[in-house]
Amino acid sequence: AGLIFWDVVNARAEMSRSCGALLGYVADQSTISFAEFKNRVHPDDISRVDIAVNDHLRHKVPYQIEYRYRHQAGHYI
Repeated sequence: AGLIFWDVVNARAEMSRSCGALLGYVADQSTISFAEFKNRVHPDDISRVDIAVNDHLRHKVPYQIEYRYRHQAGHYI
């Protein structure tokens, strides 16, 4: 498992070190725009991710969600 930290003010996402290592990304590839983050989420999972994030931002409720994410090599984990 890994963590993604959201910087809502600057519309950026940053992977934890363990998440980056699991997905094959090095430190300078671990901070990305929200748009790039969404491009890396598996197409079949993106609507669930959108709903969870929007509910969190709108209602300030904690959330935890599992989804497939594109590895640096191109496959999904």
